[in-house]
Amino acid sequence: MFIQFLKFLIRRITAVKYGYRIPDKCKLFICAILASVPATFRENFSALDVAIERVIGLCLRKALALIDSIKFYLADYDSLITVSKEYEAPIRRYFNLKAGVFVDVGAHIGKYAVGVAKELRQGLVIAIEPSPKVYAVLVRNIDINGLNNIIAIDKAAYNKSARLRLYKSSALSMYSIKNYQEMGFIEVEVETLDNILEKLDIKGVKLVKIAVEGAEIEVLEGFRNGIIRDKPQMIIECREENQEKLMNLMEEFRYQVNPIMEVPNYFYCKYVNYHDSHADIQ
Repeated sequence: MFIQFLKFLIRRITAVKYGYRIPDKCKLFICAILASVPATFRENFSALDVAIERVIGLCLRKALALIDSIKFYLADYDSLITVSKEYEAPIRRYFNLKAGVFVDVGAHIGKYAVGVAKELRQGLVIAIEPSPKVYAVLVRNIDINGLNNIIAIDKAAYNKSARLRLYKSSALSMYSIKNYQEMGFIEVEVETLDNILEKLDIKGVKLVKIAVEGAEIEVLEGFRNGIIRDKPQMIIECREENQEKLMNLMEEFRYQVNPIMEVPNYFYCKYVNYHDSHADIQ
């Protein structure tokens, strides 16, 4: 247990190197130490828990990270791990888009949305993020990097239009519409991806990333028209219990699905016309 905790602490402290300047590194170091205090310990001392959260919040409010010439404000300390070079490193090669539309579903604070927008010579990025706190940081990151080719959408993509519960988690990146957790919830607006893009008059989607903590099938069901029309390449994080459904749905769309072996539960999906037919998918 101690060795596991030590590895966890070292991982957090190592990420401090991404602080933009010395004051940022100092703030991130304080956050790394405080965020590593075991939850079981904090639960026994409610006043301490509140104090830790307050100090982390104050430190993160102005702390800035710099990764590959991209500046990031952070929503929580785990956000620094998420945007680090090491996290999900093998899938970065799939985001080499120079022209067209990239749709980031579950954009978090903008690791991929901002990264693609910085390199995009002609086109647009649609960044969809339902958590109000994370969405606010996403907008700050778009602004701090001087980008005018990103549209941020503060709702969740789903298979219908409604207001649903977004269940909280210990990390903001793991908030989920599908996975109930006993940490409370917030209500958010959900809409199909087809409707979101239609309202923006967006066509010609080249690349889609979906990372929505278990709601990936519902997102795809609400993107049927766009998939048929644009046949975009897709990088999809898919929970194990949803993978058979993903395979069946992608087969219906004539997509080849390849697991990204280095990153568990991530799949690269690409349209392949096996029958050399131009018939429409019904």
